[in-house]
Amino acid sequence: MAARRAGQHARSTATRLAVRYLAYVAALLVAGAVALAAFGFGSLEFLLVEGVVIAALSLIDRVAVPRVERWSQGARGEEDVGRALEALGDGWAVFHDIDTGRGNIDHVVIGPAGLFTVETKSRSGRIRVSDIDERMLRQAWAQKKWLEEASGQGVEALLVFSAAYLDRPLSRQRGVLVMPGRLLARHLTGREQALAPAEVASIQLRVERVTSGA
Repeated sequence: MAARRAGQHARSTATRLAVRYLAYVAALLVAGAVALAAFGFGSLEFLLVEGVVIAALSLIDRVAVPRVERWSQGARGEEDVGRALEALGDGWAVFHDIDTGRGNIDHVVIGPAGLFTVETKSRSGRIRVSDIDERMLRQAWAQKKWLEEASGQGVEALLVFSAAYLDRPLSRQRGVLVMPGRLLARHLTGREQALAPAEVASIQLRVERVTSGA
């Protein structure tokens, strides 16, 4: 099974949606052109078809375009965090975009500091930790529990905001460590050693087995 890239699922979803909506736009424009050729400009039939086309294009602009942008923004956030994790260096192993069958884990990290799941959120601006959506914390916790059960190894859950500023940069919420992306690599490499190199290699093999069959 080929290694997956950071943000692969989000990026492919954004592309798939964009292609689908462009096909809708093309079909609507063709419908307008056919109505023009069939009924002539200014006819009641053409005006009715043109009204439907305009309404549908407006709906696509209000609903579909923001949806594609959300997926694209999410992909960019995961890609940014993925690059930071890939730069951790020797002694660290990183897996991206793991399909658990009930969703995906953005990143799994194994190194001297232990085994971690990383759920990435691409919200920007300033965020109060106390205002973080409970669903994000539950999602990160569920990923930790899935990997613990699958690997038989203790896991720490991280919730990382790739482009945000948090009022408390490192805060534990409901068992999940919340932090901004800019602190992620420094936090991981600055932690006390919890695993020897042989243990890291052993856990890496175990995670490779469970994620390849997820």
